[in-house]
Amino acid sequence: MENKSEIKKSAYLDFFLNADIEYTYLLDEEQAKMVWQRQVQSNAASYFKLEDDHWLVRAKIENRIEWITSYNESDFLHICCLLEALVEWHKQDTVYFLISQSLVLETKWLELTTYWNLFLTVEDDCPIVINPKFSNEALLFTSIGEVYKLVDSI
Repeated sequence: MENKSEIKKSAYLDFFLNADIEYTYLLDEEQAKMVWQRQVQSNAASYFKLEDDHWLVRAKIENRIEWITSYNESDFLHICCLLEALVEWHKQDTVYFLISQSLVLETKWLELTTYWNLFLTVEDDCPIVINPKFSNEALLFTSIGEVYKLVDSI
């Protein structure tokens, strides 16, 4: 049985209908939970349920960008460029857009930066973006319209 499905063949099809997306997948619940536990290292159901001492909660905000104005003005390329400059991830790196323990999207960094606004239509209330190659950093999209680059200081 397949543990992920193409986003364009999922319940989220409408969000990505006009996007040229090839490498974005919706993980099934079992796979999502495994990825969440491996990448977030917690059994918490979502970012809001993480303990205060979890590294994502106590991490240093190394940098931040505002996305809400560009989103409201449909200036998506501006945020694409800012996201690319925020971290030193490679375009073809696999990244996870983690919404909750049961809802995880797998994609390439290039697709996430290009279509960041479409990912936020799925969820914009503190989704976490993690690149498994960089275990001590993550991006957090906040509901106040900012992206934080979080770095674990330990």
